[in-house]
Amino acid sequence: MTGKFFIRSLLIVSVMFIAGIIFIVLLNKNLSEQEVLTVNKAGFSLASKIEDRVNRPLSAAYALAAIIKTYGGFSSQQEFESIAQKITELYDGVSFLAAAPNAVTSFIYPLHGNEKAIGHDLLNDPKRRDDVLRTIQSRSLTLSGPYELVQGGVSILGRLAVFRDTDETESNFWGLAVVSIDLSKLLYDLELDSILDSGFLYEITRKDSPSDQEKIILTSIGEEYDKKKYAFSLNLPNSFWYLYIAPKKNRAYDILAWEVLILFIVLLVAFTIAYKLVKQTYDIKTANMELHMQIKEKEKIELELIAAKKNADTANNAKSLFLANMSHEIKTPLNGIMGFISLLNKTALDKEQKELVKQAEISGRSLKSLISDILDISKIEADKIELNTEPSDIRNLIDEVVTIFLPLVKEKNIRLSVDISKDTPKVLDLDTGRLKQILINLIGNAVKFTEQGEVSLSVRTQETTENNHRLLFSIKDSGIGIAENDFEKLFKSFSQVDSSTSKKYGGTGLGLAISKKLIELMGGVITFKSTKGYGSTFEFFIPVRTSPGQIELKKHDSDVNNNTNNSMSSDLKILVAEDNPINQKLISHILFKNGFDYELVSNGIQAMQALKSNDYSLILMDCNMPLKDGFETSRQIRMTETRYHPIIAITADSSREDISKCMSSGMDDFISKPFEPDEFINKITHWLKKIEPGSDK
Repeated sequence: MTGKFFIRSLLIVSVMFIAGIIFIVLLNKNLSEQEVLTVNKAGFSLASKIEDRVNRPLSAAYALAAIIKTYGGFSSQQEFESIAQKITELYDGVSFLAAAPNAVTSFIYPLHGNEKAIGHDLLNDPKRRDDVLRTIQSRSLTLSGPYELVQGGVSILGRLAVFRDTDETESNFWGLAVVSIDLSKLLYDLELDSILDSGFLYEITRKDSPSDQEKIILTSIGEEYDKKKYAFSLNLPNSFWYLYIAPKKNRAYDILAWEVLILFIVLLVAFTIAYKLVKQTYDIKTANMELHMQIKEKEKIELELIAAKKNADTANNAKSLFLANMSHEIKTPLNGIMGFISLLNKTALDKEQKELVKQAEISGRSLKSLISDILDISKIEADKIELNTEPSDIRNLIDEVVTIFLPLVKEKNIRLSVDISKDTPKVLDLDTGRLKQILINLIGNAVKFTEQGEVSLSVRTQETTENNHRLLFSIKDSGIGIAENDFEKLFKSFSQVDSSTSKKYGGTGLGLAISKKLIELMGGVITFKSTKGYGSTFEFFIPVRTSPGQIELKKHDSDVNNNTNNSMSSDLKILVAEDNPINQKLISHILFKNGFDYELVSNGIQAMQALKSNDYSLILMDCNMPLKDGFETSRQIRMTETRYHPIIAITADSSREDISKCMSSGMDDFISKPFEPDEFINKITHWLKKIEPGSDK
């Protein structure tokens, strides 16, 4: 009995011991797995958040560098602040933005609180010199820090070397674009305590190169802590940054695992079957963990794709904004060029001089067309184009377009024919301006690339439902044609199917791209067919509605007699608010030649002062002026004037949004740069007649 009891007891103890061993092994494995999962989850989440919080403000350095390259630097702190303020509004997380010509901090925004940094020579600062040289040598944005700033506080700095042109040699080195990320704000934004469990410690380090020693940026891990750390690399520009996470707990069960392993070997035969079951369970858990890791990796890739798309959208918007701003800036000097050429053409010139002026005028008009194309493509890409439909006579519209090309067709000795089907309704709801633009582009290309033969335009109508139609246009030519392997280039912006054609015929490749986008914006489709050497046919349709309304007959400014100002009262005086010296001279010359009395001021403040001391019949107001622009000045005039003054805006912006802004600020009309002198005088005469006794105004 005793022996049997002993044997039974021994068996029971052995079974319990083996069960305990299995339990400890499973517990150890489960704890290890949970630790890995928790660390990875916290690590990837924190790494992603760090990358986002650091990369977002760093984009401001690229934007500042692009502006420096474009304009060559800044003439004053005020100019720098106006630009830096707009950049910091676009990129969240910027502590301050600075420009350092020749590595000397000369401009900083915000200036308040950072005055001590002005004049700081970074190359002569032993704490900054190595990092600054690394930035210049790498020719790319570098991230360094943390630094204790001379103006106080601790920051991480992103620096980007700026060169005067694409030849990035030391002789072309301009200086540095610097963006600061406040370290204390970064720690607050990361919310480390809420992301990481209290059972973990963290550390962020950086290396300037793979061979350098790591430098600690911030840490909660002491030097005496020698436990295992989990490493996560951070995707930051030209930098080797790492995030380390370590568990606080002293894992005594690791030692116990070795003891259990020894006992496990001794009793291996006894619980082989149990081990197999445990191994099977372990394999299943391992597979689940790998699946979980794959899901996390997929989520990380998706986040990277989202970030990449956001960066691409930002770059595209920046490009569109740059093109729009540059086109706007070009229009102001172009107004002076074309205006003075037009005035010169009205003077006594010999035959050779008239020919030279004619060629200059043709070049100016080509440049004006190019700028308009650039503005259109940038607005289309930024989704800022809106259609404005109105009742229009399609036949009159076609006549106006064809009339434009009659001199060129006659000069080239080719035929231009038009065929409009009789069933095409007379009045349709159309955006006449945009439809004209499309037809001018397509017919212009056909005429340009046709040396002999004919260019034809046909218009057909297909009724879809009552009052709804598809208006079909076909432009056919007998010109040079297009090779099949060049078809895919046809509607791409700034693309010519053959570089040799651009040299011979000119053009930028924007016309077809703009036409396609406008047609699609109208809800239509454009197609083409072409054979090299045998001509091309472009066809497109747009949906339209028949209009029950009447076409408003608009009186063009050209209908006004330019000499009517001679019959006006001699006490009429015009106030001209314009800051550009060239445009001041142009406007003065035009007004003087046409017998108008006028006074010039350079900004809105001077305009208000002039109105207090003098009486004017009409005000010409430039929209963009220093100190006080034309919009604010017009609003102030309307609030304070005792007698109504017609105000005509002079603006390089002529979009629907810009015109609406002029009207809402109290202006009565606008003149778009570049303008023709006759158009300019007709507009003034029109409004001066309105203020004569007995006029409607």
